[in-house]
Amino acid sequence: MQVIPSASLLGLHQHSEAFKSIMLKNDLNTLIRNTDQVEMAFLPYQKNVLPMTVCHSDAAQTWVVSPLSTYIDYAQEESLRNLSPLLARAIGAVLSGLKVFLRRQHFARAAMLNNWLVSTNLYPEFHADAINTCMNQAIRHYPHHALWWRSLNFCHHAPWLHYLQQQGCLLIPSRRIFLLSNVQHAQTQHQDWRNDRRLQRQTKLTLRQNHEFGAADYATIATLYAQLYLDKYSRLNPEYTATYLQQWHQAGLIYMQGWQDENQVLQGIAGSIHNTQQLTTPIFGFNTDLPHKQGLYRLNNLVASDHAIEHNLQLNLSAGAGRFKQNRGAVPHIEYSAVYAKHLPIAQQQALKMVQAISHYIGKPMLEKMDL
Repeated sequence: MQVIPSASLLGLHQHSEAFKSIMLKNDLNTLIRNTDQVEMAFLPYQKNVLPMTVCHSDAAQTWVVSPLSTYIDYAQEESLRNLSPLLARAIGAVLSGLKVFLRRQHFARAAMLNNWLVSTNLYPEFHADAINTCMNQAIRHYPHHALWWRSLNFCHHAPWLHYLQQQGCLLIPSRRIFLLSNVQHAQTQHQDWRNDRRLQRQTKLTLRQNHEFGAADYATIATLYAQLYLDKYSRLNPEYTATYLQQWHQAGLIYMQGWQDENQVLQGIAGSIHNTQQLTTPIFGFNTDLPHKQGLYRLNNLVASDHAIEHNLQLNLSAGAGRFKQNRGAVPHIEYSAVYAKHLPIAQQQALKMVQAISHYIGKPMLEKMDL
Protein backbone atom coordinates (compact mmCIF):
# COMPACT_ATOMS: atom_id res chain seq x y z
CA MET A 1 0.00 0.00 0.00
CA GLN A 2 1.28 3.46 -0.89
CA VAL A 3 2.45 5.60 2.01
CA ILE A 4 0.25 8.69 2.26
CA PRO A 5 2.00 11.82 3.57
CA SER A 6 0.21 13.40 6.50
CA ALA A 7 -1.55 16.65 5.66
CA SER A 8 -0.50 17.94 9.06
CA LEU A 9 3.15 17.79 7.96
CA LEU A 10 2.68 19.86 4.81
CA GLY A 11 3.40 23.57 5.07
CA LEU A 12 1.56 26.11 2.94
CA HIS A 13 4.29 26.09 0.28
CA GLN A 14 4.23 22.29 -0.07
CA HIS A 15 0.45 22.27 0.06
CA SER A 16 -0.02 24.86 -2.66
CA GLU A 17 2.65 23.35 -4.90
CA ALA A 18 1.13 19.87 -4.56
CA PHE A 19 -2.32 21.23 -5.40
CA LYS A 20 -0.92 23.15 -8.37
CA SER A 21 0.80 20.00 -9.64
CA ILE A 22 -2.47 18.05 -9.59
CA MET A 23 -4.34 20.81 -11.41
CA LEU A 24 -1.73 21.37 -14.11
CA LYS A 25 -1.42 17.72 -15.08
CA ASN A 26 -5.18 17.09 -15.35
CA ASP A 27 -8.10 18.58 -17.20
CA LEU A 28 -10.32 20.13 -14.52
CA ASN A 29 -13.41 18.32 -15.79
CA THR A 30 -11.75 14.94 -15.18
CA LEU A 31 -11.35 15.93 -11.52
CA ILE A 32 -14.68 17.68 -10.88
CA ARG A 33 -17.33 16.92 -13.46
CA ASN A 34 -19.58 19.97 -13.12
CA THR A 35 -16.90 22.52 -14.00
CA ASP A 36 -17.56 23.05 -17.72
CA GLN A 37 -15.90 26.13 -19.21
CA VAL A 38 -13.88 26.80 -16.07
CA GLU A 39 -10.11 27.11 -16.06
CA MET A 40 -7.52 27.06 -13.29
CA ALA A 41 -4.82 29.63 -12.78
CA PHE A 42 -2.32 30.35 -10.00
CA LEU A 43 -1.31 33.63 -8.44
CA PRO A 44 1.73 34.51 -6.29
CA TYR A 45 1.09 35.05 -2.60
CA GLN A 46 4.22 35.79 -0.58
CA LYS A 47 6.49 32.84 -1.41
CA ASN A 48 3.53 30.62 -2.25
CA VAL A 49 0.83 30.39 -4.87
CA LEU A 50 -2.93 30.62 -4.53
CA PRO A 51 -5.31 28.81 -6.89
CA MET A 52 -7.85 30.79 -8.88
CA THR A 53 -10.81 29.43 -10.83
CA VAL A 54 -12.01 31.42 -13.81
CA CYS A 55 -15.62 30.89 -14.85
CA HIS A 56 -16.40 32.11 -18.36
CA SER A 57 -19.94 30.87 -18.89
CA ASP A 58 -23.41 31.08 -17.38
CA ALA A 59 -23.93 27.38 -18.10
CA ALA A 60 -24.81 25.16 -15.14
CA GLN A 61 -21.73 24.74 -12.94
CA THR A 62 -21.00 23.72 -9.40
CA TRP A 63 -21.65 26.62 -7.07
CA VAL A 64 -18.03 26.66 -5.84
CA VAL A 65 -16.93 28.19 -9.16
CA SER A 66 -20.03 30.07 -10.35
CA PRO A 67 -21.74 32.96 -8.52
CA LEU A 68 -24.79 32.51 -10.76
CA SER A 69 -25.19 28.96 -9.44
CA THR A 70 -24.65 30.18 -5.86
CA TYR A 71 -27.01 33.14 -5.73
CA ILE A 72 -29.71 31.98 -8.15
CA ASP A 73 -29.80 28.23 -8.76
CA TYR A 74 -28.87 27.13 -5.24
CA ALA A 75 -31.16 29.76 -3.71
CA GLN A 76 -34.05 28.36 -5.75
CA GLU A 77 -33.31 24.84 -4.54
CA GLU A 78 -33.09 25.98 -0.92
CA SER A 79 -36.46 27.72 -1.27
CA LEU A 80 -38.07 24.52 -2.54
CA ARG A 81 -36.53 22.53 0.30
CA ASN A 82 -37.34 24.84 3.18
CA LEU A 83 -40.35 27.01 2.33
CA SER A 84 -44.01 26.37 1.71
CA PRO A 85 -44.80 25.47 -1.93
CA LEU A 86 -46.62 28.78 -2.48
CA LEU A 87 -43.78 30.93 -1.13
CA ALA A 88 -41.15 28.82 -2.88
CA ARG A 89 -42.91 29.29 -6.23
CA ALA A 90 -43.11 33.05 -5.70
CA ILE A 91 -39.43 33.32 -4.78
CA GLY A 92 -38.53 31.01 -7.66
CA ALA A 93 -40.31 33.26 -10.13
CA VAL A 94 -38.48 36.33 -8.82
CA LEU A 95 -35.13 34.54 -8.98
CA SER A 96 -35.82 33.32 -12.52
CA GLY A 97 -36.43 36.89 -13.63
CA LEU A 98 -33.31 38.05 -11.81
CA LYS A 99 -31.30 35.31 -13.50
CA VAL A 100 -32.25 36.62 -16.96
CA PHE A 101 -31.06 40.09 -15.95
CA LEU A 102 -27.81 38.83 -14.40
CA ARG A 103 -26.98 36.77 -17.47
CA ARG A 104 -27.22 39.92 -19.57
CA GLN A 105 -24.75 41.58 -17.19
CA HIS A 106 -22.30 38.65 -17.38
CA PHE A 107 -22.67 37.96 -13.65
CA ALA A 108 -21.25 34.45 -14.08
CA ARG A 109 -17.89 35.79 -15.27
CA ALA A 110 -15.92 35.28 -12.09
CA ALA A 111 -12.28 34.94 -11.19
CA MET A 112 -12.38 33.32 -7.74
CA LEU A 113 -9.15 33.86 -5.85
CA ASN A 114 -7.95 31.38 -3.23
CA ASN A 115 -10.48 28.89 -4.57
CA TRP A 116 -9.49 25.37 -3.56
CA LEU A 117 -12.63 23.86 -5.15
CA VAL A 118 -14.24 23.03 -1.83
CA SER A 119 -17.29 24.47 -0.10
CA THR A 120 -15.17 26.22 2.55
CA ASN A 121 -11.89 27.72 1.39
CA LEU A 122 -9.25 28.07 4.09
CA TYR A 123 -7.07 31.18 4.03
CA PRO A 124 -3.37 31.90 4.52
CA GLU A 125 -2.14 34.64 6.83
CA PHE A 126 -3.25 38.16 5.95
CA HIS A 127 -0.70 40.20 3.96
CA ALA A 128 -2.00 43.37 2.31
CA ASP A 129 0.78 43.63 -0.28
CA ALA A 130 0.31 40.02 -1.33
CA ILE A 131 -3.45 40.52 -1.68
CA ASN A 132 -2.85 43.55 -3.91
CA THR A 133 -0.42 41.58 -6.07
CA CYS A 134 -2.97 38.78 -6.49
CA MET A 135 -5.77 41.15 -7.45
CA ASN A 136 -3.67 43.21 -9.86
CA GLN A 137 -2.48 40.11 -11.67
CA ALA A 138 -6.01 38.70 -11.84
CA ILE A 139 -7.34 41.93 -13.36
CA ARG A 140 -4.46 42.06 -15.84
CA HIS A 141 -5.13 38.53 -17.08
CA TYR A 142 -8.94 38.58 -16.81
CA PRO A 143 -10.07 42.21 -17.26
CA HIS A 144 -13.69 41.25 -18.01
CA HIS A 145 -14.21 39.18 -14.83
CA ALA A 146 -15.23 40.29 -11.36
CA LEU A 147 -12.81 39.16 -8.63
CA TRP A 148 -14.34 37.01 -5.90
CA TRP A 149 -12.93 35.95 -2.54
CA ARG A 150 -15.28 33.29 -1.08
CA SER A 151 -15.64 31.73 2.39
CA LEU A 152 -14.89 34.79 4.51
CA ASN A 153 -16.37 35.34 7.97
CA PHE A 154 -15.75 38.01 10.61
CA CYS A 155 -14.72 35.45 13.24
CA HIS A 156 -11.72 34.14 11.31
CA HIS A 157 -11.11 36.74 8.60
CA ALA A 158 -11.86 40.20 10.01
CA PRO A 159 -8.58 41.71 8.67
CA TRP A 160 -9.31 40.30 5.21
CA LEU A 161 -12.87 41.61 5.15
CA HIS A 162 -11.99 45.07 6.46
CA TYR A 163 -9.09 45.45 4.05
CA LEU A 164 -10.94 44.16 1.00
CA GLN A 165 -13.83 46.47 1.78
CA GLN A 166 -11.39 49.37 2.00
CA GLN A 167 -10.09 48.45 -1.45
CA GLY A 168 -13.58 48.74 -2.89
CA CYS A 169 -14.89 45.20 -2.60
CA LEU A 170 -18.58 44.58 -2.01
CA LEU A 171 -19.34 42.20 0.86
CA ILE A 172 -22.10 39.86 -0.28
CA PRO A 173 -23.61 37.40 2.24
CA SER A 174 -23.56 33.84 0.90
CA ARG A 175 -24.27 31.24 3.60
CA ARG A 176 -24.87 30.74 7.29
CA ILE A 177 -22.05 28.59 8.63
CA PHE A 178 -21.28 27.10 12.05
CA LEU A 179 -17.99 27.55 13.90
CA LEU A 180 -16.63 25.80 16.96
CA SER A 181 -13.63 27.50 18.54
CA ASN A 182 -12.88 25.03 21.36
CA VAL A 183 -13.85 21.55 20.24
CA GLN A 184 -12.50 19.73 23.28
CA HIS A 185 -14.39 21.97 25.69
CA ALA A 186 -17.61 21.58 23.67
CA GLN A 187 -17.32 17.79 23.83
CA THR A 188 -17.30 17.95 27.63
CA GLN A 189 -20.17 20.44 27.88
CA HIS A 190 -22.85 19.16 25.51
CA GLN A 191 -24.91 16.02 25.94
CA ASP A 192 -25.12 15.38 22.19
CA TRP A 193 -21.34 14.91 22.05
CA ARG A 194 -21.54 12.43 24.94
CA ASN A 195 -24.27 10.57 23.08
CA ASP A 196 -22.09 10.49 19.97
CA ARG A 197 -19.21 9.04 22.01
CA ARG A 198 -21.53 6.37 23.37
CA LEU A 199 -22.59 5.52 19.82
CA GLN A 200 -18.94 5.21 18.84
CA ARG A 201 -18.32 2.73 21.67
CA GLN A 202 -21.36 0.66 20.75
CA THR A 203 -21.19 0.62 16.95
CA LYS A 204 -20.28 -2.58 15.14
CA LEU A 205 -18.55 -0.53 12.47
CA THR A 206 -14.79 -0.12 12.71
CA LEU A 207 -12.77 3.01 12.05
CA ARG A 208 -10.41 3.07 9.09
CA GLN A 209 -7.59 5.57 9.44
CA ASN A 210 -5.90 7.76 6.85
CA HIS A 211 -2.99 5.46 6.05
CA GLU A 212 -5.30 2.48 5.52
CA PHE A 213 -6.91 3.82 2.34
CA GLY A 214 -5.75 2.48 -0.99
CA ALA A 215 -6.48 2.65 -4.71
CA ALA A 216 -9.57 0.44 -4.44
CA ASP A 217 -11.29 2.86 -2.04
CA TYR A 218 -11.55 6.09 -4.00
CA ALA A 219 -14.49 5.09 -6.20
CA THR A 220 -16.37 4.10 -3.03
CA ILE A 221 -15.49 7.41 -1.37
CA ALA A 222 -16.82 9.29 -4.42
CA THR A 223 -20.05 7.27 -4.25
CA LEU A 224 -20.57 7.85 -0.51
CA TYR A 225 -19.97 11.58 -0.90
CA ALA A 226 -22.35 11.70 -3.88
CA GLN A 227 -25.11 9.85 -2.02
CA LEU A 228 -25.24 12.64 0.54
CA TYR A 229 -24.09 15.83 -1.16
CA LEU A 230 -25.33 15.25 -4.71
CA ASP A 231 -28.28 12.86 -4.46
CA LYS A 232 -29.77 14.10 -1.18
CA TYR A 233 -28.71 17.77 -1.16
CA SER A 234 -27.92 19.28 -4.57
CA ARG A 235 -26.33 18.46 -7.92
CA LEU A 236 -24.81 21.93 -7.68
CA ASN A 237 -22.31 20.67 -5.11
CA PRO A 238 -18.95 19.74 -6.65
CA GLU A 239 -19.02 16.32 -8.30
CA TYR A 240 -15.64 14.94 -7.32
CA THR A 241 -14.28 12.01 -9.29
CA ALA A 242 -12.37 9.05 -7.92
CA THR A 243 -9.36 10.30 -9.91
CA TYR A 244 -9.34 13.58 -8.02
CA LEU A 245 -9.92 12.00 -4.63
CA GLN A 246 -7.03 9.62 -5.18
CA GLN A 247 -4.59 12.33 -6.27
CA TRP A 248 -5.78 14.71 -3.57
CA HIS A 249 -5.32 12.11 -0.84
CA GLN A 250 -2.07 10.58 -2.06
CA ALA A 251 -0.52 14.06 -2.23
CA GLY A 252 -1.27 14.45 1.48
CA LEU A 253 -3.73 17.30 0.94
CA ILE A 254 -6.69 15.69 2.68
CA TYR A 255 -6.93 13.46 5.75
CA MET A 256 -9.33 10.54 5.30
CA GLN A 257 -11.18 8.67 8.03
CA GLY A 258 -13.94 6.19 7.41
CA TRP A 259 -16.23 3.56 8.86
CA GLN A 260 -16.32 0.02 7.51
CA ASP A 261 -18.59 -2.93 8.22
CA GLU A 262 -17.65 -6.48 9.19
CA ASN A 263 -16.89 -7.26 5.53
CA GLN A 264 -14.43 -4.34 5.33
CA VAL A 265 -16.85 -2.46 3.06
CA LEU A 266 -16.57 1.29 3.53
CA GLN A 267 -19.90 2.77 4.67
CA GLY A 268 -18.94 6.30 5.78
CA ILE A 269 -16.22 8.80 4.97
CA ALA A 270 -14.92 12.05 6.48
CA GLY A 271 -12.12 13.80 4.58
CA SER A 272 -10.66 16.84 6.37
CA ILE A 273 -8.38 19.69 5.36
CA HIS A 274 -6.85 22.32 7.61
CA ASN A 275 -4.51 25.26 7.87
CA THR A 276 -2.71 26.41 11.02
CA GLN A 277 -5.93 27.49 12.75
CA GLN A 278 -9.03 25.78 11.36
CA LEU A 279 -10.20 22.43 10.11
CA THR A 280 -13.11 21.71 7.79
CA THR A 281 -14.41 18.51 6.20
CA PRO A 282 -15.26 18.95 2.50
CA ILE A 283 -15.52 15.21 1.80
CA PHE A 284 -18.32 13.87 3.95
CA GLY A 285 -20.73 11.09 3.11
CA PHE A 286 -22.18 7.73 3.97
CA ASN A 287 -24.37 4.95 2.67
CA THR A 288 -27.76 6.61 2.91
CA ASP A 289 -29.52 3.26 2.38
CA LEU A 290 -28.42 2.07 5.83
CA PRO A 291 -30.80 2.55 8.77
CA HIS A 292 -30.67 5.99 10.40
CA LYS A 293 -29.91 4.37 13.78
CA GLN A 294 -26.42 3.46 12.50
CA GLY A 295 -25.63 7.15 13.07
CA LEU A 296 -23.02 7.48 10.34
CA TYR A 297 -23.44 11.26 10.11
CA ARG A 298 -22.72 11.49 13.84
CA LEU A 299 -19.79 9.07 13.67
CA ASN A 300 -18.20 10.93 10.75
CA ASN A 301 -18.60 14.25 12.54
CA LEU A 302 -17.11 12.85 15.74
CA VAL A 303 -13.89 11.51 14.22
CA ALA A 304 -13.33 14.69 12.20
CA SER A 305 -13.80 16.68 15.41
CA ASP A 306 -11.33 14.44 17.23
CA HIS A 307 -8.83 15.13 14.46
CA ALA A 308 -9.31 18.86 15.10
CA ILE A 309 -8.67 18.32 18.81
CA GLU A 310 -5.52 16.33 18.05
CA HIS A 311 -4.07 19.30 16.16
CA ASN A 312 -5.52 22.00 18.45
CA LEU A 313 -7.64 23.46 15.65
CA GLN A 314 -10.90 25.33 15.53
CA LEU A 315 -13.67 23.66 13.57
CA ASN A 316 -15.52 25.14 10.61
CA LEU A 317 -18.61 22.95 10.23
CA SER A 318 -19.70 24.71 7.03
CA ALA A 319 -23.42 25.21 6.30
CA GLY A 320 -26.53 23.11 6.85
CA ALA A 321 -27.82 20.89 9.67
CA GLY A 322 -27.92 23.94 11.93
CA ARG A 323 -29.79 22.39 14.83
CA PHE A 324 -27.42 19.39 14.89
CA LYS A 325 -24.37 21.64 15.01
CA GLN A 326 -25.71 24.16 17.52
CA ASN A 327 -26.67 21.32 19.86
CA ARG A 328 -22.95 20.51 19.92
CA GLY A 329 -21.88 24.06 20.75
CA ALA A 330 -21.26 25.49 17.28
CA VAL A 331 -22.05 29.18 16.80
CA PRO A 332 -23.72 30.49 13.61
CA HIS A 333 -21.96 33.15 11.53
CA ILE A 334 -22.71 34.69 8.16
CA GLU A 335 -20.19 33.86 5.47
CA TYR A 336 -19.39 36.49 2.84
CA SER A 337 -17.88 36.82 -0.58
CA ALA A 338 -15.78 39.95 -1.13
CA VAL A 339 -16.21 41.04 -4.75
CA TYR A 340 -14.13 43.58 -6.64
CA ALA A 341 -15.64 45.00 -9.83
CA LYS A 342 -14.43 48.61 -10.16
CA HIS A 343 -12.67 47.73 -13.43
CA LEU A 344 -15.95 46.55 -14.99
CA PRO A 345 -18.66 48.57 -16.79
CA ILE A 346 -21.09 50.45 -14.55
CA ALA A 347 -24.00 48.17 -15.50
CA GLN A 348 -22.11 45.11 -14.23
CA GLN A 349 -21.18 46.91 -11.04
CA GLN A 350 -24.83 47.82 -10.49
CA ALA A 351 -25.88 44.19 -10.99
CA LEU A 352 -23.47 43.14 -8.25
CA LYS A 353 -24.77 45.87 -5.94
CA MET A 354 -28.31 44.59 -6.56
CA VAL A 355 -27.31 41.05 -5.57
CA GLN A 356 -25.55 42.47 -2.50
CA ALA A 357 -28.70 44.33 -1.42
CA ILE A 358 -30.99 41.35 -1.98
CA SER A 359 -28.62 39.02 -0.14
CA HIS A 360 -28.19 41.43 2.77
CA TYR A 361 -31.77 42.59 3.27
CA ILE A 362 -33.69 39.45 2.21
CA GLY A 363 -31.39 36.42 2.00
CA LYS A 364 -29.48 36.91 5.25
CA PRO A 365 -32.59 37.48 7.44
CA MET A 366 -34.27 34.44 5.87
CA LEU A 367 -31.26 32.25 6.65
CA GLU A 368 -31.30 33.42 10.26
CA LYS A 369 -35.07 33.14 10.68
CA MET A 370 -35.24 29.61 9.21
CA ASP A 371 -32.10 28.58 11.17
CA LEU A 372 -30.43 27.29 8.01
